[in-house]
Amino acid sequence: MAALQERLGVSSPLEVYYELRADRTTALRFALTDTTLARALGYLHVDEEAPEGTVTYRAEFVGPNGNPTGEELTETTQVPGERPAAPTDLSASQDGEQLSLTWSYPATTTDIPDNVVSFRVYQVVRSGRERVTPGEVQLRLVRKSEQTKRIPVPPAGTTYRFFVVAVDVTSQESLPSDTLRFTVEDKTPPAPPQGVRARVPEEEAVEVNWLISPEPDVAGYHVYRTTRVIEKGTRLTSEPLPSDSTSYIDSTFAGGGQYIYRITAVDSAGNESGPGQDAQAFVNDRTPPSAPSAISAQYDSSSGRMRLTWQHDSESGDFAGYALLRRELGESALFTRLDSDGTDGRSLVDEGPAGQGFREGGRYRYGVAARDEAKNFSDTTFTTVKVRNVTPPERPERFVARSPDGLDIDLRWTSPPDRDVTTYRIYRRTGDTTAAQAEMPDTAVAEVPAPTTFFEDTTAAVPNTYVYRIAAVDSVGLEGTMSEPVQFTLRDDAPPRPVRNVQAVVTDSTETRLTETPSAKARDVRVVWGRVAAPDLSGYRVYRASLPTGTYEPVHTAGPESTAWTDPSGSVGTWYRVRALDTSGNQSRPSEPAQAQSPEDR
Repeated sequence: MAALQERLGVSSPLEVYYELRADRTTALRFALTDTTLARALGYLHVDEEAPEGTVTYRAEFVGPNGNPTGEELTETTQVPGERPAAPTDLSASQDGEQLSLTWSYPATTTDIPDNVVSFRVYQVVRSGRERVTPGEVQLRLVRKSEQTKRIPVPPAGTTYRFFVVAVDVTSQESLPSDTLRFTVEDKTPPAPPQGVRARVPEEEAVEVNWLISPEPDVAGYHVYRTTRVIEKGTRLTSEPLPSDSTSYIDSTFAGGGQYIYRITAVDSAGNESGPGQDAQAFVNDRTPPSAPSAISAQYDSSSGRMRLTWQHDSESGDFAGYALLRRELGESALFTRLDSDGTDGRSLVDEGPAGQGFREGGRYRYGVAARDEAKNFSDTTFTTVKVRNVTPPERPERFVARSPDGLDIDLRWTSPPDRDVTTYRIYRRTGDTTAAQAEMPDTAVAEVPAPTTFFEDTTAAVPNTYVYRIAAVDSVGLEGTMSEPVQFTLRDDAPPRPVRNVQAVVTDSTETRLTETPSAKARDVRVVWGRVAAPDLSGYRVYRASLPTGTYEPVHTAGPESTAWTDPSGSVGTWYRVRALDTSGNQSRPSEPAQAQSPEDR
């Protein structure tokens, strides 16, 4: 009753009664759905004492004064009556903020033989069942088999269970339809963003700003651009911008003109709002012309000039001319503009820097770009040309040789003034610079890439005298004059290590010396020592003295393979020392002194 009061706009059951008595059509409609109301209005009589079996009723119509009008209605039925058939094929669909429940029930084009006048939709809840929108009456559409009820969408993300029953004129319900399980999705788009503005901070970009959306489920924003108000435009964002974004920089437009920007909001369920208010921005023309192609540079050695040619479609758009650039590679990182006033032709003759021609061996890079009336320049098309070298480079100067470690020979020089030198070729021969040795051929031992001006000859051997020369080679393989010869003798200043394990033993000789006393026998002394490991060892020198601290005189020089020597002039008590010698003439410190002893004294 409370729901009926609300629908009729009254506050008490008595007012409901008077409202329905005054509106017969509305009264009949509600009487079909509520037996209590139908009884009160006189549209329903319930026979609580009807016998079982076939029963016939006759209703007689009376007028306002209570007298019969002569009209009557006769109806035969079975007691108890059959329950209405249950609805079938219950389904649901969600459309925005409405949930549509649809089911099937047999249609009829005559009277209602099954007495079904309405339907009730229930939701399965924990306590049992609960009627959906109890204040509303879902009347049967008798001429249609498909029945539909629309209800507001329940909270999203929840699964609901619905079923439907048919209701006859006595408010008797049918068996329930099959239960439908339905999960409600969020299909309500958020509100469009507000405060959309666009400005052009620089000619190559448009900045679009908007206010952050206050809706809690907004996940991001999309940006659209168009040139026509009636079009939504092209979406510029492949993925939504973050939800806290309030600006977007667009630099993808082509050409100048008026652009319209629109912003939409996207929620966490993927629903996208409509666009908010438009924001307009005017952009100056920044579309460059197409780039020239097939640029070519040909050097004429007879005139010393460079001829440039290129191809380009200069008839389209707002073409205004060309800009040509030149720089010498390896000399400057900056280009020189060749046409101060521009040119609209497709060729140019260049006389070189300051009109002085081109340097032999020089590599020059040229570029050409097209420009339009808005001073937009196309991409620059480049080509590189090399001026052929016909003059060999000059020879390097200050060519010197030295050996800091005594093992390798370091060569150093200064570069010639030629800027096309790519390599230095080093020659070497063994010997000296005398006339006889000068006839010996030089052999190239190394090629050093420019701009390096030093070389370490690790193949030189001690002790040898070497003569070096050097020549510069340019990029086309021309070799210049060789430098003056430089002679260097490689010596090892480091002496060998001292000889160890020196021993002297008198051999068994019975020959007596004339100068000796009769008791002194002439005996050979066998001197032995340990081998010294050195790559440049040249031999050993044996020294002899009569006292351990006396003056030792050299008495024998042995080869590098020797480790022993017999002194025919020795005697018991003579002292010996041995030094190692290398190929550079260095000798080691003397060994420890060793006294000659007889075999009996050892």
